[in-house]
Amino acid sequence: MLVKMKKALWGIFKEEDGATALEYAILVVLIAIVMAGGAAFFGGTLSDLFSDTATELDTETKAIPKTILNSGGVDPVAP
Repeated sequence: MLVKMKKALWGIFKEEDGATALEYAILVVLIAIVMAGGAAFFGGTLSDLFSDTATELDTETKAIPKTILNSGGVDPVAP
């Protein structure tokens, strides 16, 4: 029984398709590690950037009269 399992495992390792799938799996894992590292490294900076941008947009839109924001530039009260 152990001999059969050993032969089966060696057959898997000797297959060309298995080696290709293994290489793809290694690439996927490496890409995931790089993405996780990048998110950890740049995460705080990106969060600050988006937060600052949202604050600036909020400040700028408060300066626009509500009639322009609500009606696309046309005053809804005017006849």
